[in-house]
Amino acid sequence: MDSVVVTTRRQEENLQDVPISITALGDDDLLEKSIGDFDDVAAYTPGLSFRDFVTGFNGVATMRGLSQANVQDAVGNVGTFVDGIYLQRGYMVNFSLADIERIEVVKGPQSALYGQNTFSGAINLVTKKPTDEWRLNGSATIGDYGRKEVQIGVGGPIIEDVLGVRAFVANSAYGGTIENNYPGIDGDDFDRFGGYDRTAYSGNVEFTPTDYLTFTASYQKLERSEEQRAYYRASGSSPEWALNAGEPNAYGTGNWYEGTLPTNPNELLSGANPDRPSGLFSVPQPEMISDSEIIRLGAEWDINDAFSLSYTYGDASGEAQENFTFPQNSYNPLEGGNIAQQKEGGVLDFSSHELRLVYDEGGRFNGEVGYYRSEASDEFLFGLRFIAPGTPLFLLSDDPMSSDGLSLPFNIRANEYETEAIFARADIAFLDGRANLSLEGRYTITDVKVRDILARDRAEDAGLDPDVEAPDLSDQWKDFTPRVSLSYNLTPDNMLYGSFAKGVKSGGFNGYVTGTVPLEEDEQTYPPESNWTYEVGIKNQLLNNRLTLNAAVFYTEWIDQQISVVPVNYEDVIGDSTAVPGIWDSVGDATAIGIELESSYMPTDYLSVYGNLSYTKTEYGEGSSNPAYGDVAGEEIPGTPPLSISVGAQYQRPVYQDYEGFAGIDVNYDSKMWLDPLNTIDIEARTLVNARLGVEKGPYKAFVFVKNLTDEYYIDGAFLVPSNYSISPSFGEGRTVGLTVAYDF
Repeated sequence: MDSVVVTTRRQEENLQDVPISITALGDDDLLEKSIGDFDDVAAYTPGLSFRDFVTGFNGVATMRGLSQANVQDAVGNVGTFVDGIYLQRGYMVNFSLADIERIEVVKGPQSALYGQNTFSGAINLVTKKPTDEWRLNGSATIGDYGRKEVQIGVGGPIIEDVLGVRAFVANSAYGGTIENNYPGIDGDDFDRFGGYDRTAYSGNVEFTPTDYLTFTASYQKLERSEEQRAYYRASGSSPEWALNAGEPNAYGTGNWYEGTLPTNPNELLSGANPDRPSGLFSVPQPEMISDSEIIRLGAEWDINDAFSLSYTYGDASGEAQENFTFPQNSYNPLEGGNIAQQKEGGVLDFSSHELRLVYDEGGRFNGEVGYYRSEASDEFLFGLRFIAPGTPLFLLSDDPMSSDGLSLPFNIRANEYETEAIFARADIAFLDGRANLSLEGRYTITDVKVRDILARDRAEDAGLDPDVEAPDLSDQWKDFTPRVSLSYNLTPDNMLYGSFAKGVKSGGFNGYVTGTVPLEEDEQTYPPESNWTYEVGIKNQLLNNRLTLNAAVFYTEWIDQQISVVPVNYEDVIGDSTAVPGIWDSVGDATAIGIELESSYMPTDYLSVYGNLSYTKTEYGEGSSNPAYGDVAGEEIPGTPPLSISVGAQYQRPVYQDYEGFAGIDVNYDSKMWLDPLNTIDIEARTLVNARLGVEKGPYKAFVFVKNLTDEYYIDGAFLVPSNYSISPSFGEGRTVGLTVAYDF
């Protein structure tokens, strides 16, 4: 099998030589397995899960069970990068049409070299660069449910060995598989859930005026319009629902639920609304839209045979908004209830500078030192609008941060981040080069300032001075994040390694108010959280390079976990629908222990098989509590399946003259997943099967693919709001069939 080259440590290395647990997916994997989103990547990556809930606004990646409680946080537990440029917001994390060469999923804390909140891992998207010869590549896909996709890339030398360019454009449209049962829907009005329209553009330039100096520049733009995923919303505060747990509500049923969430919401209905449509439905409403741009400028100077100096500038900007209408009142409302419509909006402008001096003369010692600086302006809005039945729904505005029409804004904040860091790495080889000690470290200073626009607006409405009543809040955090790893080559093809590393996620602010609740001074900010991760692993190439077998065992101590807490001025933990507890504090501890296995094998020249597995056991520590659930010590952290397995095979051989045929199948399994900290609500395990059958000749390839071959109907996640007794499960896509034609010459 071919070796896989990765740039996980900011240098080209064989994946099998890097003492870190890494999963790499190349462009052939992305094409043939029809990998289009991070949930597809997670299916093939041990230890990774991804959820973007109903609207796709808050995409959240979870590594090794360390799921974050606050999905609206400006930063996540897993850092996502495009060619080393950090993407801070979940609505920017979508690579479906990027010009991707390779995806590298790096597990465990990567704060030492990556920084930027790689608390439990990092995902690095590596884009295609200009080539030495002119190449044209692309693909076209058609399929059921309105699937149409076209990708075209072209690049090569303008001046040989001096100036190279590459350009890429793509568009993808899809209608969704799950029917919307809202009465009167037609083909133009949201008749199915989960449809989208995405467009991407990118360009790369590489300029090498001398043998020692290289300049690079790239630009990427992604526009997304996403219909909400299939979902239902059960609520113990509505007479339509008869839930099975919690205190009896005004309608004589439970106000909460325990057990496995059913895929059919009719199992939870009270029968109070006989006119309610069966199954899943939603009133037609606006889509989630986002627009993201990434600019990268780089320069590298090979000073001599040992030293090189590089500089990288990055700019990532984006904006997004979604309006989500809760469905329990969206058809034939009971008791004249109002319709609740949620708005989330965000605007981000991020820039970074990185300077690195690298030493490597091919001897026993190599290393680097560097300086990093970034600035980010991150605005976020979240609130509700209550309207009477028959009132036109909220439409998307020109300004994602506009609060016009909101009945109850919860958070409207403008955050400013300034980060400075120095970092270093040293690799020392000994025992005749068979052993290597790697020392990494980063010292980071993070300054954060927040303007609570909601509190300032309320002060102005009351005739008060906002600079006195709600001045900007600020704080500074300083952290040192080391990483130490030791590797030993038992043979040239078998490496044993061990490491320990610290991960840090920066603190933040709750502001002056949340909803209608004023916050005390010590509640207005919360400190960083951290973890120590210990890992032992082995990487093997066996049977004359036909078998790759890698394994890693890890243990993580999660310290000062950022969890939701009750504001002092909030009188009722559950039951007040006008003031949801929405503040955070770093007060919990937890642990995670797990194992990851990755293997691939070619028993013949025509057949290749693989098998991946991850198992993670998480547990809240003593004293951990949650305002809506109470003491959760000893329970598992919700939000990610403890056990994931993926296996597959591909058979490929000549079938006629220069034509080669191929057939492949992949099976991905996720175990039962807890949804709440008390481990009383879960979604059942699911198994998805994907397959493909095709032919290729030289640069041409054509294949038919099927995703979710068995048409499994499953819930892939849920969003719980216990303060108003609501549970919103979202569904994965059903079976889809398509034809892809690709070329590369």
